[in-house]
Amino acid sequence: LHESQIAADGETLHIRTSWRELAGRCGSQGGRSQQLREAQLRRLCEVVVWEKADDAQRSFRQSRLVSVVHGSDLRLHLAVNCRLAGAVMGSLYAQVSLTERQMLATDTAQAMHAFLSTTLRPGRSIPIGIDALMHRLWSDAAEGIPEGTLRARRKGVRDSLEAIGALPSWTVAWLRPGIAEIQRSKG
Repeated sequence: LHESQIAADGETLHIRTSWRELAGRCGSQGGRSQQLREAQLRRLCEVVVWEKADDAQRSFRQSRLVSVVHGSDLRLHLAVNCRLAGAVMGSLYAQVSLTERQMLATDTAQAMHAFLSTTLRPGRSIPIGIDALMHRLWSDAAEGIPEGTLRARRKGVRDSLEAIGALPSWTVAWLRPGIAEIQRSKG
């Protein structure tokens, strides 16, 4: 998973299965389906996860999402990345609804939805300012940016909050100009 790097913190998951069992879980068996599953597993094993640390050195590391430890025509032994294993086994993880994300029309609204989904647990609320959200979405400093661009960004953030508030599991209420209370429902 880590290609001779220091392993990430956390426990990985070892999955022992067979191609037949995998076919049964996928709902189809046969030679053509087998070829498709093999190609899909190859692509899945090529997915690389980049993990950034929030430290002074701006450290980062990479690991594969899944690796084949050993495979044959009969058996498969797979190793699963510790972050994915943690999500599967029920430890803390952030869930971003892709269905909700696709309901949002703009890139700004989609990026804000991803940020809020990873920040705000279901059943909780948070008061947050438009300027704080702008800082999260655009990392460049406000100094030196034309006022017209800043106005357009503020409008984009306000419009995005309204769009997110229209989603079934989100509520957005304006506490005062520039500050919104965002609530994510439990269900």
